Amino acid sequence: MFNLLKDPLHWWRRLFASRLRVNMVSSVITNGLNILVLALAYPVYLHFLGYEQYGVWLSLGVVLVFAQLGDLGIRTTIVKLVAEAQGSKDMAAMGQYVLMALLLLTVSGTIILVVILTMQQPIIQLFNFPDELATTAQWLLPWIGLLSVYVLIVQALKAIVGGLGRMDLANYIETGGRVATVAVSIALFYLDWQLESLLVASLLSHCGQHLAAILTIRHLSSLRILSRANLDKTRFRAMLNFSSMMFGGALVSMLLDPFNRMMIARTIGVSEIPVYDIVYRVANQVRSLAAEAMRPLLPELSRLAGTGGETQRIHHIQNRLYKLVFALVPGLLLLWWFSENLFQLWLQQEYSPQLPGTFGILLVGVWCNLLGAPAYYTLMALNRADSCFIAHAIQAVANAVIILAAWQTYGTLDLSMVCASVSCGYVMSSVYLLQRSRSVPLLFH
Repeated sequence: MFNLLKDPLHWWRRLFASRLRVNMVSSVITNGLNILVLALAYPVYLHFLGYEQYGVWLSLGVVLVFAQLGDLGIRTTIVKLVAEAQGSKDMAAMGQYVLMALLLLTVSGTIILVVILTMQQPIIQLFNFPDELATTAQWLLPWIGLLSVYVLIVQALKAIVGGLGRMDLANYIETGGRVATVAVSIALFYLDWQLESLLVASLLSHCGQHLAAILTIRHLSSLRILSRANLDKTRFRAMLNFSSMMFGGALVSMLLDPFNRMMIARTIGVSEIPVYDIVYRVANQVRSLAAEAMRPLLPELSRLAGTGGETQRIHHIQNRLYKLVFALVPGLLLLWWFSENLFQLWLQQEYSPQLPGTFGILLVGVWCNLLGAPAYYTLMALNRADSCFIAHAIQAVANAVIILAAWQTYGTLDLSMVCASVSCGYVMSSVYLLQRSRSVPLLFH
């Protein structure tokens, strides 16, 4: 305390004393900024478009989610392998990994685009749009498919920035892109554009992120990507071996949200999708604030696991994280208690009475998901990606089975049922992770 009075900047310098801390702090800051951008975007979009038109955009946004299947776990792989190559000062390996990743993403993205264009009519029929909205969806879908492929490339470039040790800059590029999307959309709305405003704004935003990522990569390294010498089968196999572990869990998770949206559109109505989207995104933004604080600990757990021991130290880190999660309970309760007032203040005329109740249901699942996060990171650090994949599968299967069972039993659904199924999936997944984490000492042998 006395040191703080003598030197008020002591803790500030200590906070930014290492690159890891800078990256960690930037993740928390940008997540907070992303929440603010989200808070601005929803009432603006709903004001200019209304629930039905915006519901069409959110429904077709599922295509962007499916397009992420073309990622194949490459983004996480790029971060890891680029960081390793930079640590060993092997610029040749770095260039090989990056070129192989970009080529693979281009091929997989093109395949995804062909599937989207081929299945255009069945995709639109899945959502059971009214005739006038189906016409809008018909012309919008191919452009969203093209945007999806481009998004894969831009995300890979931002992953390179993160792999070069500047996750903070990658975060700022991402957040800047979100701000640009909202700003351009608002400008186009005032020019009497409709849904095409969101499409054009998203495209221009990703073009800006693309340029920013390229300039940052050039500033941070002498990396040469487009070179025939970077075509290497060994590096390609190494990249695929790691990315395949990441892909399974991502695949299961990506299929979950589109399934929920499709069931809402078919059984409740497309106008209810924005309500679900609001509570789902806000609840997960709340989750991300705490999750991002845990994420930088993964390298530390990996280092400890690499020594072949220090089990007590790993358990000590886990216990501290569990205490952090339990400390969040009062804050989450207060957030839910005041959620009705906050949603009304935020959305005003676009406020829906369903928001507070469904948000509270999701908060329970979010907290349980955070409780399983320390175990998830520990298992990943110990190379138990199979357990992490099973946890994702449990979450998705539980979610889908509960929704389908409720539909068959009652003949209809409501948003509370859908949100309850999401929370149940979170709970069951976390129970499994906590059970598996108890066997950590055995994993060293």
